[in-house]
Amino acid sequence: MSTASTCSVFAAEGAQVRIGNDCMIAADCRIRADDAHPIYDIESGARLNPSQNIVLREHVWLAYGVMVMPGVTIGQGTVVGTLSVVTKSLPNNVVAVGTPARVVRQNVAWERTDIKKTRIELDEDGLPPRREKYWNPTVDKNGRAAKYARSSNSALDRRVGELEQDLDRALRALGKLESLWPIRAWVRLRKRS
Repeated sequence: MSTASTCSVFAAEGAQVRIGNDCMIAADCRIRADDAHPIYDIESGARLNPSQNIVLREHVWLAYGVMVMPGVTIGQGTVVGTLSVVTKSLPNNVVAVGTPARVVRQNVAWERTDIKKTRIELDEDGLPPRREKYWNPTVDKNGRAAKYARSSNSALDRRVGELEQDLDRALRALGKLESLWPIRAWVRLRKRS
């Protein structure tokens, strides 16, 4: 495991924080198995925020400023994005971001190579180096292939869709012009690229 400065881990009331091998925890992360102060239901007197264990499986990457809350398990190979707050358990090999953190991509793997210090060497097939142990498909809690919807920026997605439609219309119009203008060779070259 490696961590940057100012990473804090808190546990009370017998709760434990377990961190697996090869985890990478950035600066200003907070891992809290407790809330520090009790909260009670006024009517029943029941404690609402008991301390709970936290488990980070092997090869988890918490980016800058992540907060992990009580009762969370983060699956092997998962990446949690900058300033996210993890309130619920996450499966293996996903990227989760936001407050609360949500899965935005599954079936991902990450490597420890620091791209500012080391050039990534590709193999003869043009692929990056891989530690097969951590390159696994995402599975749900029952061990089946997981299906997580990607969260998205709907305004950006709409704009991308509009641009794709504009490009399709332009290419169809260009195809019609091809028979009218002596640009047939140019169009063929453009279609190949």
